[in-house]
Amino acid sequence: MAKKAPASTKKTIQRLALLGGVLLIIGLLMTAIDWKMGSSLARDTHINIKPINGSRYIAEADVIDIIERKTRQDISTIVIGNLNTRAIEDSIKANPYVLDAEVYVDARDHIYIEIEQREPILRIIAESGNYYISKTGHRVPVTKNDVARVPVATGKIPNYRDKYWESSVNDLTMLYRVADYLYHDDFLRPLIEQIHLDEKSNMFLVPKLGHHNIEFGSDERLEEKFRYLKIFYKEALPYHGWEKYKTISLRYEGQVVGVR
Repeated sequence: MAKKAPASTKKTIQRLALLGGVLLIIGLLMTAIDWKMGSSLARDTHINIKPINGSRYIAEADVIDIIERKTRQDISTIVIGNLNTRAIEDSIKANPYVLDAEVYVDARDHIYIEIEQREPILRIIAESGNYYISKTGHRVPVTKNDVARVPVATGKIPNYRDKYWESSVNDLTMLYRVADYLYHDDFLRPLIEQIHLDEKSNMFLVPKLGHHNIEFGSDERLEEKFRYLKIFYKEALPYHGWEKYKTISLRYEGQVVGVR
């Protein structure tokens, strides 16, 4: 007569059978999901371009064109399983107006594209070119989509070259440093509208108010010069008037010189 299996053994077999059934169901679900992801079309595409002061320098149509060129598919018929989000992100980031991009697909097969733009802080208008300099120092082409309200740099400006800011002895680096300071200063940012660079690499700032210019010189003692300029604007000009001086010179250490 055969012996009956112990109760503990039966429970172990039942547990193993249950576990096997659960694993089988999970496997079937994963296979179904893989099949769905591999064959289903994107239901919708959402493109969010974060504006900079209300401006968008790259349009949704530009983003769609980048995606369709990369995937070689129409945006309305993209197969989710063929979508390489990392590759699309890299393609969008290669656009000169884009600082960062994120692409992902949700559970409803909706494609989401989040874009952060490069922010212009200076516009170059010279024989060397017509373009913007971004907050990170990069060249950004002028676009028909929108206009950045930033100071304009004119004069003898050298040609743009990659990573110019790594050289401290460079006129473009000098312009970038001044523009970056103006961008971060709430008092001066709305005041200065132009930076002119002469043949001797001296900078002259042109304010929006008054008929004077500001002889700035080089970017040496940059913070000190701007500190004295703000003191002059806040304390001297309200007393003497905006029209009294033709030139305000900051070239001399420790002082501001007003020339009538």
